[in-house]
Amino acid sequence: MAGEIWNSGFLRMTDQSVAERDTAEEFKLHKTVGVESKAETPVADKGSSATEALWNPLRIPSSFRRSLSVVRGRANRVSAVTPATAAPFKPQDILAVLMLLAGIAFVFFDVHVHQWVAGVDEKLKGFARSITDIGKSHWMLIGSGVICLGLLCVDVRQLAFRSRVGFAALYTYAAYIFFTVAASGITVVLFKWGLGRARPVLMEQVGPIFFSPLELHSRYTSFPSGHSTSIAAMSVALALIFPSYRWLILVVGFWIAFSRILVGAHYPSDVVTGIALGAAFSLYCARWMAKRRIGFRFTGKGHITPIASWASLRSLRASKSRAY
Repeated sequence: MAGEIWNSGFLRMTDQSVAERDTAEEFKLHKTVGVESKAETPVADKGSSATEALWNPLRIPSSFRRSLSVVRGRANRVSAVTPATAAPFKPQDILAVLMLLAGIAFVFFDVHVHQWVAGVDEKLKGFARSITDIGKSHWMLIGSGVICLGLLCVDVRQLAFRSRVGFAALYTYAAYIFFTVAASGITVVLFKWGLGRARPVLMEQVGPIFFSPLELHSRYTSFPSGHSTSIAAMSVALALIFPSYRWLILVVGFWIAFSRILVGAHYPSDVVTGIALGAAFSLYCARWMAKRRIGFRFTGKGHITPIASWASLRSLRASKSRAY
């Protein structure tokens, strides 16, 4: 499914320098190559049955292979020059900032904030407990994964062009969220179990900076915070997909991550490190996609911006109406 919908419009649309300005030309291109008729008649491949089911789970393997084939070599077909990564977003700069913030939190905040949390009002702690599990990754992975699998089952050859573009955008961004949350989650688990930092509940027994590598016990999995990593990866991904709401999304994500401190599950250094780790995964994955014009593109100033948006889809619809 993904291979067909990307080849039927989304990836071609992403090759424009500014997609919103080129929607009229894009429609003319597709009309010329016969992707869509005047009546928006869906196009089916030769030999396909007109009565073939629109949705079929058996299509998942073949659709997934086609989507991978579209991505392979995509960078070689993009002529735009990739902007250099600006500081402080280079890997070495992020590592330096992470070491600085985590070190400051270790030395100046972990002990004092833990003592402060002990005196926090129970109503505030109750509110923190009610939102803290939003940082669990299972709902993010299940939600985005189900969307991807569902779309892979669809025979988009039976859909109109505008529907194909919408399906392609939804599949691309759902897959992006799934990958960033899963990859950052796997990484943080390796750190947590490998380093074995004692949680705040053990502070009186072992102190705030106690590590027992490969302890393989939940009480020794404090650093970094897995919830904070997942919600940071999710928040940054959504902020990149919906730039108009980026600050609202990031602030909500921050407080969900901060709730891990209020419920006594983590030290500030755990949360800071988790946030930095999750955000870095989402940023670098989006940059990789923008280089290939898959879902994202670079602006003239080198910023990452989504290709598909409500504005671009409305512009596409208006340009097609004028063409007729």
